[in-house]
Amino acid sequence: MNREAISLSIAIPSLLNNVDVVSVCIEESLKNYLDDEQLYWVSFALREIVVNAIVHGNLSDEKKPVVVEMSFENDTLEFCVKDKGRGFLEKDLICHEKFIEKLDYERGLGNVLVKKLMDSIECRKERNWFVVKLLKRLGGKK
Repeated sequence: MNREAISLSIAIPSLLNNVDVVSVCIEESLKNYLDDEQLYWVSFALREIVVNAIVHGNLSDEKKPVVVEMSFENDTLEFCVKDKGRGFLEKDLICHEKFIEKLDYERGLGNVLVKKLMDSIECRKERNWFVVKLLKRLGGKK
């Protein structure tokens, strides 16, 4: 089902309390397009990546921004989360269940869950930014 295209861009200082700001903006933008369960899991996945950008990418340096861009068109939701960190390799996003039991549950489990929740994750360097692109195909609000 085709819906009105929406887009949003948010830039925040690298402070963990700003994760809530991003979540509220994204949830408000999508609440009329997704059902409650879809909205919950999409928001969960985005929060995990934004936290990683703040803590691991920008090392919680509030002078370094995190930029979150969202687009939603033709039931395809895309997020790009950008930070000023050195980045990591896609292979670092462990996705196989057998690795879950070996994870340190204080670190790394979020990436496993994001990989399971989203249809694709791409990581790349883009000029002086590290970018994580999340893609989710949705059926829209039921």
